[in-house]
Amino acid sequence: MDESIAAHHATIARLYAVLLDRAPDASGMRFWATAASNGASITDIIAGMMGGAEASAMYPPGQSAVDFVSTVYRVLFDREPDPSGVAFWANALSAQGAPSAAANAWVIQQILEISSQPLGPRPDGMSESAYVQTLADRAILTNKAEAGVYFATVLGSDNIALARSMLAAVTADAASVQRAMDVAAGLSPVQPPDPQPVQPAVPAITSADSVSVIQQKFAGYAGTNAQVDAAGLTAAQWNEVAAAIGKVGSSGITGNMVLTNAVTGGDALALLAKYSGTTAQLDARPHDLANLLVLAADSRVQGLANITLNLRHQDVTETVTTTLLARAVNAVVNATGASTAELRVLGDSLSKLADGGIVGTVGINESLNESQILTLLGVKLNATAQIVANVTNVVVPGLKALVLKAEQLAGGVVTGRLQLNSQLSASEIGTLIDKFGGTLIAAVATGMDAESVAKMAPAFAKFFANGITGDLVMGGDLPIGQVTGLLSKYGGNQATITAPAYTIAELDGLASHAGVQLLVSPTVKIPAVDNDTAGRLGRILGKSQDASAIIENGVGDSRVQTVLLANLDKIAANGLTGTFTLTSALTDAQLTSLLGKTAVAATVTVDVGGMNTAQLDVVKAHLDKADIITGLTVAASSPLLTDVTSFTSLLGKASGAAIDLQGASQSLVDVVMGKLPNFVNDGLHNANLTLSAATWQQLDAAALSAKLTSNAVVKVQGTSGADNLDFSQMTRPFTVEGGAGADQIRLGGGNATVLLGGRSDNKAADFSSNTAPPLGIDSILGVHNGIKLQLSTAMGAYVDELALQPNAQINRDSGTLTSNVEISFNQLYWAANALGAPATTDSEVVLRVIDYIDANNVTHSYIFVNDGTPGIDGNDFVVHVVGTGTITVAM
Repeated sequence: MDESIAAHHATIARLYAVLLDRAPDASGMRFWATAASNGASITDIIAGMMGGAEASAMYPPGQSAVDFVSTVYRVLFDREPDPSGVAFWANALSAQGAPSAAANAWVIQQILEISSQPLGPRPDGMSESAYVQTLADRAILTNKAEAGVYFATVLGSDNIALARSMLAAVTADAASVQRAMDVAAGLSPVQPPDPQPVQPAVPAITSADSVSVIQQKFAGYAGTNAQVDAAGLTAAQWNEVAAAIGKVGSSGITGNMVLTNAVTGGDALALLAKYSGTTAQLDARPHDLANLLVLAADSRVQGLANITLNLRHQDVTETVTTTLLARAVNAVVNATGASTAELRVLGDSLSKLADGGIVGTVGINESLNESQILTLLGVKLNATAQIVANVTNVVVPGLKALVLKAEQLAGGVVTGRLQLNSQLSASEIGTLIDKFGGTLIAAVATGMDAESVAKMAPAFAKFFANGITGDLVMGGDLPIGQVTGLLSKYGGNQATITAPAYTIAELDGLASHAGVQLLVSPTVKIPAVDNDTAGRLGRILGKSQDASAIIENGVGDSRVQTVLLANLDKIAANGLTGTFTLTSALTDAQLTSLLGKTAVAATVTVDVGGMNTAQLDVVKAHLDKADIITGLTVAASSPLLTDVTSFTSLLGKASGAAIDLQGASQSLVDVVMGKLPNFVNDGLHNANLTLSAATWQQLDAAALSAKLTSNAVVKVQGTSGADNLDFSQMTRPFTVEGGAGADQIRLGGGNATVLLGGRSDNKAADFSSNTAPPLGIDSILGVHNGIKLQLSTAMGAYVDELALQPNAQINRDSGTLTSNVEISFNQLYWAANALGAPATTDSEVVLRVIDYIDANNVTHSYIFVNDGTPGIDGNDFVVHVVGTGTITVAM
């Protein structure tokens, strides 16, 4: 035989033993040994053999790492695997990319190479039992290889059934090799198995068994087929089962397996090896990473509770994270140092994580989808965790989630490129901008409310050029610098500014901006008019809707009014306020338009000078809008005077008015007297006034004097009662007709005529009175040069049935009394009577005048008018006059 081929026989025999559980047939040995001799690697040969139906039946495709390694142990070493060995090789398989044919071939090659090496003295750290087991494993592998080579090369048999039965007879005992060869060569019949002693009943363990009962059941049993119902077993019960795991059948554990951290890692692996179900729940805490990977790869494991992962650890790769989280229950993950791929896995594992289970530092960026970001920033994020966020291309739900965790931002900032829109609330926008540490904010403003825009305004410097698009609506209460700042970052032309109340220059700047489409309800303040005012106002109103103008210049500037008239449709109802003046330069239609837009609160002066009837009609129709009427000069024939009520309303707003009262009705005179302050001095022309005592007493005499022209005629009529009429402030000529009562008339500096007369009982002097002057007579005070006392020609003015003729002669005689003490009226009466007094007739009036200078050197005159009966008595008319100067008494 070719020695190069023979050198591979033992290796091929070992591969047959582990892959097919039999000795190699002669044909197969030649084929694979020749292949090896021609350069085929062990890995190639293993892959080739495993591709066959016989090997596939033993190692089904898709088998878990744990199941694959367990099968290798049972076939090659004829025993159940130890937990640590399964964990080691299953982890190695996973590291090689299991499940895959290449990974399986690599593990088989490694196991064969290690188990084929001679074992010397027991290594340090290896237990005696483990050392004995390792010696037995290597012995049985050596014996199986020797028997296999014999079968294929010496016997040269292709009997597959004989090859399998021969190898089944090989054990770790060296003598078993010869016995197997003899059986294969027909030299020794197959021996029946030794009679076995009667075994006790196969144990069936359930949660109803106490720990001591479980111990008893296993103590009397030497077999390997015990059955365990996992449902409801406690940690103490599991520990007893684990202690007797060799007595449990290959798939002897059924039901819902739940292992807590009170079951050690090794025991958990040993128990799982005998588990036939697919719903095992294990606590991860007793297991290291290698064991956890083995468990996670095992199809029998449904969940691993209390996994704690540190994604910064070099061994915790994306694959490891994916594998473990797929089986995790309430996992806790430290995300510090996690790659984006690992964060994706974390973000896709919402149901696998404990609430608050994400700790450390979490990175948020555009590589994560919306669902992943919401998971990472939701209830799974621990309150102690920190967030590093790059918000470039992060969509709204992610941004909203980020806002809720804003206090957990590392360094308090987010970076990248922030995109805002109306789906975010004003509060959310404010938080994101506040936390944004760059200058790359963009915003689609369409649909944003004023509050949201107000949150953006102070931070306009954080927006990039043309970064704000869409329909931008700003409130006019923002500082103008913020408004212009936002506009400087606005790339559209649909900006609307609502209720702006900036200076006219600032509003003009906004109206002139290409991005501004509309100024809604702007308030334009015009403190003064200059050469730029009209142009600015025109540009502002050109882009306005429902504008208001506060005009404070105080005059009606035609340039401003022209702009207002041209833009009336842009001005709100009652939109004109402030202080301004309207003049006759405006047509009645223009007046109607401007006053129609004027607010009642405005201070409007209307100069009606030169206005025609139509214009005045407009003013009267809008008197509620007019505060001051100037230039009101009313001729006696003016149509305004045909409607006293309307004129009264107009006059009520007038200042500096003037009127020609020639032929005025008494009702008009009454109106004028009630509105004296509204007239200019000397503004009452051609006045011929007859006023009652009551009207006079309500008047401001000084004001009336100032308003009357020098040709005025004023007559005040007393009543039948005792009137107190004060003319001390009157500077214009006037006439007083005291009437029948005992009046007191105080004169002023102007010329006056006092009409004497009006005899009545309550005006008759009591000549027996000891007082001077007595009650019941007229008193005229403040008499001076220019005062005229005129005798009445009225019937009964002095005596019944007697009326003085206008040209009656006056029979006057005077006397004087001087006394340093008060004298009685009785003394005055006798002094007048001593002068002699014939009877008055209609053609001759008998007057007796007694001048009396009192102790204070004040001159008094008592004028007695005889009544037609000779002598002075109690029926005669008496008037008391006080003052200096010459008194003129005339008809």
